[in-house]
Amino acid sequence: MERYKGERELLALEVDVIHGLVHGPGRGGDGLPRPGLPRAMDPSVRAVMAWSPGARVLALGAEVAAAMGEGGGRGDVDRHGGFEACGDSEACGEPDACGDVGACGDADACRESDDACGALRACRGFDVCRESGACGVLHACGGADACRASDTCGEPGGCGHFGGMEQPYVPGGPPEILVRIAATRTAAGDPVSVRGGPSFTFPDHLAGAWSAPLPLLLSDTEGRAAARELTRPDNWQPGEWAELVSGAAGEWAMAVHDGSPVSICHTPAANARAAEADIWTRADFRGRGLAPATVAAWSLRARPDGRVLFYSTTADNHASRSVARSLGLTPLGWIWTVR
Repeated sequence: MERYKGERELLALEVDVIHGLVHGPGRGGDGLPRPGLPRAMDPSVRAVMAWSPGARVLALGAEVAAAMGEGGGRGDVDRHGGFEACGDSEACGEPDACGDVGACGDADACRESDDACGALRACRGFDVCRESGACGVLHACGGADACRASDTCGEPGGCGHFGGMEQPYVPGGPPEILVRIAATRTAAGDPVSVRGGPSFTFPDHLAGAWSAPLPLLLSDTEGRAAARELTRPDNWQPGEWAELVSGAAGEWAMAVHDGSPVSICHTPAANARAAEADIWTRADFRGRGLAPATVAAWSLRARPDGRVLFYSTTADNHASRSVARSLGLTPLGWIWTVR
């Protein structure tokens, strides 16, 4: 893991492996190119923020990015945000112009041009600054400020003008910016909530010498052949199970009892640089040390290719968090999503 020493780089890497993180060019209200905020490609996510004591990474889903003018157009706030705002310089920001704010009915037209940048105020409180070269304030998602300067926005942990990004890190506490995004989406008829949990990285050497109290199968040639003869757990769909045991879904380790897997650590997400662990243990076999042993075995399968290994869980999954403590995983931060 020597290549990824910084918290910001690790946070961005984990968001990327779980949700798909891309940086794309966009244009501000002045029409000038700028990097644009990072995008989360996971269609189930409206926004995701990973943060730690020393860094933070915010990525927007497609609908929120469009509503905040991050869709690659000319600063448009489109129908996903509840209204359509014009982005053409010959209309917006001009006195007595820009009357066609397409939705919300009572949206105000553009302010007078002497109002410091012809802000466009729509009925949901979105202000879009049209002054070229200024830090055009986009009061989206209940008060988030998006910097329009092309040299700052779009970098993970950058753009200190993005409202809520300056909030001090609070383990277990949701970021204010995500709370605002969730409130705005819900008010617009898209009921979502903010959920999160701690994330960890695997150190070079796990704590303790873990030996499973039951036989373990690994995702090597012999293990895959043996897994095909096992009884499929009820919580796995037939297609998912076939993909798992074949190895097509990534590395795995299983503890087996009486012809059935009772603890499985698998790879729900992976790319060329990182892999994420997920652990499941059947209810009647919990508390026997199977989960830590299975996760440890998985890490030996996943590590040889040099990828960074991550383990994340939810705030209320105390058993999963206990597995991380037992293995001596390194706390990284918390990952929060709006979905």
